[in-house]
Amino acid sequence: MKSLIILWMLFSSIAIFSSCTNIIQASNGNVTKVGKATNKKDSVLIELIKLWGLDQGIRNNNIFHDSEYLGYVKISKIDSFCFERAISLIRKYGWPTEQTVGDFYEYEETHALSPILLHSPHRLKNDSIYQLLKGEVIAKRLKPESLALFLDKYYVTYEKRSLYNSPFKVWTPAKGVLLKDKHLSDSLMKDIGLSPLPDSIYKK
Repeated sequence: MKSLIILWMLFSSIAIFSSCTNIIQASNGNVTKVGKATNKKDSVLIELIKLWGLDQGIRNNNIFHDSEYLGYVKISKIDSFCFERAISLIRKYGWPTEQTVGDFYEYEETHALSPILLHSPHRLKNDSIYQLLKGEVIAKRLKPESLALFLDKYYVTYEKRSLYNSPFKVWTPAKGVLLKDKHLSDSLMKDIGLSPLPDSIYKK
């Protein structure tokens, strides 16, 4: 079973890669073909599109026809694969920015890392991963609000509480940040460069 999943991912990656080796760049209405990736920008762009295809493709297409449980197991394995590739990309190139991917920054495919991290929030509790992403915030490549969103997904999913007051708070019983968590919330927010939440936000 595992080998079939890996094989499927391999073929998917090859197909997406093949479609991206000739990058189409639009400028003032003129379309110019750019050859195979030969620089940092092309390399990052191609990797982002491959990851987007894997992460979103398994969710937007009904490729699993067996039980819900087995489908979840397969998606989890692909999520893990995508997460590892995403972290490797960040370590090598930093969090993708408009400067990194150029004119293609407006396309959702170049923002593939955000859904990938949100699909594996438990991995963000690893200190080396947290420090890596925090470093990207310090470098001003990743917005602190985005990191707060990623981290809050973990607390909402696994601890049933929100500590960053993200939109995911609606999934919690309190529908917000509890007053008893104020000290912890303040500390976590400060650690990624955000101001503490106003007192009016907290739920008793």
